[in-house]
Amino acid sequence: LSLIPAGNTLSYSFDLYGAGFIEELFLVVANASANFSYKIEDLTLNSPTATGFGSYSGTIQLDGGLGIDSYGFFAKIRGNRVIYLNQSVSEDSDGDLLEDIFEILIGLDPLQNDTDSDGLDDYFEYYGDTDPLLYDTDSDGLSDGLEILIYFTNGTNPDTDGDRLSDGEEVLLYFTNPLSVDTEGDGIDDYYEVLNELNPLLDDANLDKDSDGLINLLEFQYGTSSLLADSDGDFMGDYYEYICGLNSQIDDANLDLDNDGLENLLEFLLGSLANDVDSDNDNIPDGWEYDHNLNLILDDASLDPDLDDLNNYQEYMLQLNPQNPDTDNDGLSDGDEVLIHLTDPLNKDTDGDGFSDGLEVLWYSDPLNSKITIFTQIFTISGLIMLGGSGYNVVRIKIIRNKHIGQEDKYKKFKIDKKVKIFNSLTVEKTVKPKPKPIVKRPIYQQPQLPRYSSTQPISNRQPIDIKKIKDIIQYAIPPPKPRNSVEGKRGSLAANIGFKLLNQGKYTESLEYMVNALMLGVPEPMNTRIKNIILDAINRISNLPSSNSFGTSNYSSNLPNMKKCPKCGTQNQLTYKYCLDCGRIL
Repeated sequence: LSLIPAGNTLSYSFDLYGAGFIEELFLVVANASANFSYKIEDLTLNSPTATGFGSYSGTIQLDGGLGIDSYGFFAKIRGNRVIYLNQSVSEDSDGDLLEDIFEILIGLDPLQNDTDSDGLDDYFEYYGDTDPLLYDTDSDGLSDGLEILIYFTNGTNPDTDGDRLSDGEEVLLYFTNPLSVDTEGDGIDDYYEVLNELNPLLDDANLDKDSDGLINLLEFQYGTSSLLADSDGDFMGDYYEYICGLNSQIDDANLDLDNDGLENLLEFLLGSLANDVDSDNDNIPDGWEYDHNLNLILDDASLDPDLDDLNNYQEYMLQLNPQNPDTDNDGLSDGDEVLIHLTDPLNKDTDGDGFSDGLEVLWYSDPLNSKITIFTQIFTISGLIMLGGSGYNVVRIKIIRNKHIGQEDKYKKFKIDKKVKIFNSLTVEKTVKPKPKPIVKRPIYQQPQLPRYSSTQPISNRQPIDIKKIKDIIQYAIPPPKPRNSVEGKRGSLAANIGFKLLNQGKYTESLEYMVNALMLGVPEPMNTRIKNIILDAINRISNLPSSNSFGTSNYSSNLPNMKKCPKCGTQNQLTYKYCLDCGRIL
């Protein structure tokens, strides 16, 4: 390297060899005595090779005719590593330990040891991290000198403590510590406190600025705003979302966190928990309680709002309606079906026989057996014992129905079908639904049309009496006896007493009617068995008469007590009758 100054001219000659390429190559000449005049020559502009390596020679002249008292050569070579070549002859006019020529080359003021006036000399900044040409290297509002010398912050990092407040904001605006995320140590970052209008210099962690039930510290930890009771604007308070584990930073009102069928917002409005299927721990899910108008936040499992003897929990387990005592509308309360009759409270006809469970129970049928229906109890036995012989016979049928107070008596007309056996069935003129608990009263008689026989008609052509069927009906199809103190039992006893009184008076037909009615009402024991025995005994006596397979003989009918024969039609009438019941002729 040859650098020879002569007056205002510098002659240079040197060779550069190596691998890589030359990035920078400068030659500087200066005169420090005349306000530091200088000239810089960029030798890369006339590089002998593409890489910059090779031989360089020439002259450089300082303008103004001033003599050269300072000069230097600088190169930046990049290969496997970067090499700086510095060969200079120069003074340090400003005493900053940087030669004047070098300062000129890098853009500093060789006459000022702190070119950017930030409180740090050029040498410190050049060999340090800050920029000697920038007053505030990191643009945080604090000079490099204040950061390095006073606040001990990082001059190249605008937020030394990483709390999202710049060092300048903390020092100049909020008076917080730029080296501490939480200046007063209350557990809440300075940035959060500034953003939410808390005091970063005062411990206010346990206060509740927005009065939403969450203290400031919890709001900070949970990520909600201490300024807003509903940070995400989804109409659910931050406190509710916090205790339910919801996301208070996004709108999740229409979601169903616990999958109970109720949206989060609805649970908030109802007061139930959005993260608990059973908010009140009564073993009934919130969704089911809501659908059935129960209390979601109080344990009401043992309550019975519909008074059907099943509590809410039992109704939930059976999937019944706790607000409806008869879920399937079959006439039986849910409690009676489950606890007494063992029927299905969700099926109005458990046995599928076409009759509701309530109707079958009302008429003492079996709602669990489709082969036993209410028809086994709908029959009337009248005149079975007292009628017989040849000629015309009259069967008097009593129809008794319930009525409301003030309502007139109502009766239905029945007749015996001529095409069937006398004792087999009754044909109703119109459909009549059976009513429970018949009231005993003095019967009103209708005159049904019976098969008419003449005394000359052969016995073999007459309809036989099915004695066995009558016995079976009386023995098995009659309702069971009722307790003495029950309403049916008292009414049955009244009917039986009237029947026995009429029997003692010789009024056999009337007596039989009251006795049969007493059996239908469920007359208590021992009257129940006594009446059955009387009827069965009479049937047995009838069956032992001559020609017992027929309706009777002329000899028997002529000997009936208190009876007289109509001279026109031959119908047997009681002695007290003034008119024939069949043809209406005067007797």
